[in-house]
Amino acid sequence: MNLSKHMSNWIIKSKIRLDEVLPIIDNFTDEDKAIDLSTNLRSTKGKNSQQWQLFNKNSNEWESLVQALKDKCKLEWKKRFDKDIKLACVGAWTVKGEEYSYHTLHSHQKGKTDVSNRISTVAYLRMPKRRWDGDGAFYFVLQEDENLLSYHIDPEPGTFIIMPSDMLHGAYPQPSGTRQTLNLDFEWRENE
Repeated sequence: MNLSKHMSNWIIKSKIRLDEVLPIIDNFTDEDKAIDLSTNLRSTKGKNSQQWQLFNKNSNEWESLVQALKDKCKLEWKKRFDKDIKLACVGAWTVKGEEYSYHTLHSHQKGKTDVSNRISTVAYLRMPKRRWDGDGAFYFVLQEDENLLSYHIDPEPGTFIIMPSDMLHGAYPQPSGTRQTLNLDFEWRENE
């Protein structure tokens, strides 16, 4: 199976344990300054939204966390596609939002960059209590035959989503409380 031809039409929902993830990410957000979202074109929207760049972090804790998420991706990929892959982290950030924060429809395609061998992940670290189905949900678009169809996942803390980097996705406006995600992008190649 040539996976590159099928890269835009799949999504994996899994779970991760947060007991070791949250303290590391909380430490970074306590120490580091958030990105100024008013001067950067980001999908993150809402007056109380904040985003931190994590890609250049250099600590043993961070390296262990990235490795654990790589291992989780490899396991889920093997289950889904029956292939072994190697991963290299090419982007990392965390986003915190409060009531009414949301993410516009976007992908992790940057300009004309070929992302056919990239996957994106979203780990939900915190999620407020939903008022109804779809409240603050992660939404995404899949092509089925000639149609583009929108679906959503109602995440809980620990929900881990793996998808192709060119998949259109976003988050509906959230209820009162904190929603926080950890996002990692990876380049992949088949393990020879």
